[in-house]
Amino acid sequence: MAKNDKKNVEHKRTKIGEGCSGTVYREWCEELERYVAVKVVDECPDRELEFMEVFRPFDVSSLLDCFVNEEGQYEIYMEYLSGRTMQEIIEEGTMDWMERLYILRNLCRSFETIKKAYEWMVFSDLKPSNIMVDMKGETTIIDLEDVVLVGDLDGDWKATPYYSAPEILRGTAYEESDLYNLGRTFEQMDWEVHLLFRMLLVRGCIKTNHLQRTPLRKVIHRLELYLAGYRSVKKIYRMLRKTGRHLIEIVVCICILVLGYDIIKFTLG
Repeated sequence: MAKNDKKNVEHKRTKIGEGCSGTVYREWCEELERYVAVKVVDECPDRELEFMEVFRPFDVSSLLDCFVNEEGQYEIYMEYLSGRTMQEIIEEGTMDWMERLYILRNLCRSFETIKKAYEWMVFSDLKPSNIMVDMKGETTIIDLEDVVLVGDLDGDWKATPYYSAPEILRGTAYEESDLYNLGRTFEQMDWEVHLLFRMLLVRGCIKTNHLQRTPLRKVIHRLELYLAGYRSVKKIYRMLRKTGRHLIEIVVCICILVLGYDIIKFTLG
């Protein structure tokens, strides 16, 4: 194969994903001299384009251009992100628990930054397939089509029954609705079922009553507390294994490090 022929094969449009609203491809952009992501949809994506511009300074996929092709479809050109979606990580099911905790922490921090700036916006369909994770564990939200405003929902909007809050499915969005999506995402990332993690971080997010859900700042605090405790426990566990100490001593260390004041207060309260 000639060198130019090989280049053409490598640079052709390649399908990398498909959803309810359209299909996403990877394509080489000669002008930018790099790969871009192209989302092809049938309906006018004015809403999605508007929110992509609004969230441009944050950890969301960046809009490059948009136009109508010969078939009358809309092609949205976006920054191509290397890595995997959180859904792919879940389906693979091999990532270390500590790595997943770091990813969830990064997601919450990015999400908090967005919500501080635009608390009246709700990601009604936030789920693992809409979250990209790079090699460093940093997260990017890649689908803004279903961002809605707080209040009664009208027009076209989508939701996924398992991930979207009950009030979203009923046609109303609250500031706390996003917490439900986060809780369900936490739940899916914890495929071994860590009971303390579920008690601290999942249970409070997926309350049916939106007013009873754990505030995002407290979710982040508990996640960082859990992460620090888990990291310390692993370190001590390795040390105790080397010295051949009895299992009961390991259990005592775990209780001291992980079940701190905040956790005890939360459990009894």
